[in-house]
Amino acid sequence: MNVGRSARPSDKLLEAKALFLKSVEELARDPEQLVAAVGTGLDDVFDQLLRQACEEAGADLDAFAAALERDDALRGEIQQKLAELFNSSTVQRARAAAVKRDLQRHLHVLRFVLSGHEPPAWVWDSMDDDEAMRLREYREEGGDEDPALLSRVERALAKVDSGDEHAFGRCEGCGREIPLERLQLMPWAERCTSCQRQLEVSGSDRTDSSDRRVDLWMFFEAGKAVPPAQQFRPGRVTANAGAPGS
Repeated sequence: MNVGRSARPSDKLLEAKALFLKSVEELARDPEQLVAAVGTGLDDVFDQLLRQACEEAGADLDAFAAALERDDALRGEIQQKLAELFNSSTVQRARAAAVKRDLQRHLHVLRFVLSGHEPPAWVWDSMDDDEAMRLREYREEGGDEDPALLSRVERALAKVDSGDEHAFGRCEGCGREIPLERLQLMPWAERCTSCQRQLEVSGSDRTDSSDRRVDLWMFFEAGKAVPPAQQFRPGRVTANAGAPGS
């Protein structure tokens, strides 16, 4: 009895395998596409690439899946290649970049709501039609006015556009990276939590009410209405990350 061994896969299945591995190699070599893939979900992207490879080779997707189940060698070859191309450090870097890309998207949308400044095309492309329509209607109704927050948003976007990939998300106080958890709640933050607290203690904080505008930020969560205003101290916001209003 030959467990895990089977007849050689058909030529079409082997061609589909070769096309699939070629496409994932191209993905791994393209930093921008890899960031987008990590943001979407690598498993979903792999499924799409495999489907495309099977279509191009004229192979049946279900037959390919069955061959993977039967053939240890075929399955092992693909798993090894994926492990080589998408090791943990590579994916971790891409995942961090994807998070920052999403933060930049939110900054562009927030500036649009605050000032009417049109976001880049890629920002609109990242939305579904309902979300884009809701944002445009909200802006046409007057949007929101917060000059202090708008100034900070524009300052954050200036860092994004500066050409220095490390400028955005770096603390202006200590020079270390601001934790992503803080940036996810306040992508306009200039300082890490520790440096922000030092400013509060010294009495030199000039962030006004901007860090407390979690209600406006929550508008951008698809399908959610703007909740009542919350009174968060800037230095305490990150302690509530992921649970605004709790």
